[in-house]
Amino acid sequence: MRKILFIDHSYHTKTGSAQFLIDLLETRYHVEVARDGWWGNFLGPMHINQADFDAVIFWQLPPFALVPYLECKNVLYFPMFDSHDELDVAAIGSLPNLGVVSFCHALNEQLSNLVNDRLYVKYYPQPKVASGEKLDGEGLFFWQRTRDITWDTIRVLVGENKSVGSVHLHRAVDPGAIWQAPTAEEEKKYSITYSDWFETKEDYQAKVAESALYVAPRRKEGIGMSFLEALSMGKGVLAHDGPTMNEYIAHGENGFLFDCDHPQPIDFGDLARVRRNALDSAYEGWRTWEDDKLRIVDFIESRMPKAVEKSSTRSRSRWLLNTRYALLRLRKSPRRIAGAIARRVLPFEMVETLHKRKE
Repeated sequence: MRKILFIDHSYHTKTGSAQFLIDLLETRYHVEVARDGWWGNFLGPMHINQADFDAVIFWQLPPFALVPYLECKNVLYFPMFDSHDELDVAAIGSLPNLGVVSFCHALNEQLSNLVNDRLYVKYYPQPKVASGEKLDGEGLFFWQRTRDITWDTIRVLVGENKSVGSVHLHRAVDPGAIWQAPTAEEEKKYSITYSDWFETKEDYQAKVAESALYVAPRRKEGIGMSFLEALSMGKGVLAHDGPTMNEYIAHGENGFLFDCDHPQPIDFGDLARVRRNALDSAYEGWRTWEDDKLRIVDFIESRMPKAVEKSSTRSRSRWLLNTRYALLRLRKSPRRIAGAIARRVLPFEMVETLHKRKE
């Protein structure tokens, strides 16, 4: 069975946002998952080269620093729209042999003139409510994560609309954001309740399931797992009019879009129809995804080497890549650390020569 190295952010150990892709890959490959902190140290590329992986996947984490030192030529990058600016997009295009898989149509379009070997797919989770089932829940759920969408935003969106019912606010902002609390008068007016922590993801989802409306918490998303899960429950999702949210939601049809910089009150008069459409679109999207996800495997397979290189050629290539990496680090590292790097990849005579030069 072919081997794939899946390089991921350590934070996703908690969120599990990449698990759907790992599960897919494991149906075809032996997958080794490396979190940042393992691969990011100065021995990273040497470990990767020695393991002879058939493909190396960078999930969200930029691969720019490591790719030049990797022997494996089947390197794929899964970038996210919410973590890339124009400079990052240009950097992706500077790596000619990189394969790129995007879950955001807007990002895929930005890369259209820079990356030839790319794939766009649209992810949907499996719906959590049976098709045709009565859609329960009332009130609105909002978890402030950033400074872009806060209670001030929600207050304007809801306005004087009493049909919304109660509002539940989860108080656990992302690092760097500041929690914006309602006034005592607003707590009474909107029947506001609070939560501060959920022991499990299931506890969080159970609280969301109690609501009829869900506010997507960010200005932009890479995929948008949280609001997609809400759609899959048949919730009326309120989201900023930007990627990836507006690639899934049509205002007034299967959700509601707003401008987080200039919010305006939303008419929820046809909420029942919007919620039903949300669930229908979730089912339609999920069925499409079940077919499209196999295109990711096909894309990886299409980039596999057609023939196995001779071991001597692979060994020489690995030696050159590791030597280049070690020499680069050696220029900037203290002698003790540089020696540890060099001894892993360089002949003894070259190590001694390099140390004499530094002295």
